[in-house]
Amino acid sequence: MGDPSGESVDANTDWFVWVHDPENIRRGVVSGGFPENGVNYWGLYVKDHEIARRLGLNAYRIGLEWSRIFPKNTAAVEVDGEKASDGNISSVNLDDKALEALEKLADKKALDHRLIVEDLRMKGFKVFVCLNHFTLPLWIHDPITTRATRLKHGPKGWLDETTVVEFAKYAAYVVYRLGDIVDYWATFNEPMAVCEAGYMLPESGFPPGVGSFKAVKKVAKHLAVAHARAYDAIKNLTLLGLTMTAQPQLGLA
Repeated sequence: MGDPSGESVDANTDWFVWVHDPENIRRGVVSGGFPENGVNYWGLYVKDHEIARRLGLNAYRIGLEWSRIFPKNTAAVEVDGEKASDGNISSVNLDDKALEALEKLADKKALDHRLIVEDLRMKGFKVFVCLNHFTLPLWIHDPITTRATRLKHGPKGWLDETTVVEFAKYAAYVVYRLGDIVDYWATFNEPMAVCEAGYMLPESGFPPGVGSFKAVKKVAKHLAVAHARAYDAIKNLTLLGLTMTAQPQLGLA
């Protein structure tokens, strides 16, 4: 059941362009089914939650779409950070100025759908939110260009270390805005599927569909570091009780 209004459709993700790509459809890499013809949870969440309660469930996990919240590039929002002796990013520090800058870039209409979480809580569910379930904004990952250039040009998604920083910013902002109503956070859904299927098994159907063991290792490393930096952001903001609805005095520097 799709959404006739088109409101639930987000065409700004790597997976959206990937499943619509004529070459992928012709080769059978993707099924030919499109997200705009999906279940429309975006519009039918109240009914879905009612069904879940009738089934006796008491916990509910949902995912957020990074590209809905930040449809445009957030690289211009500067943050401080450090690298460890092994060369990996060891900290991404977001102060109140960075969060205020992210607030200006965020899509407020998408954030109004915090109503989904509020409806779950009203119905007595414990709410689990996953920050990233495979899909990336196109400004983070263009899978068609990445495939066409054999990983040389992009945006290249998790192959690029800057994605670690951008994910940490996204995670911090989401917790800042929704941390008052979410019970538990998950950073990624099956991160190894992203690197193994996307870069080791080109016919698996995962973008960008380019076989490279070197890329597998790099993507796996960046995902692990991004998890750690998002964990830091979640813990810092949660422990300090800093949420937008509480009108906090941030002082995060």
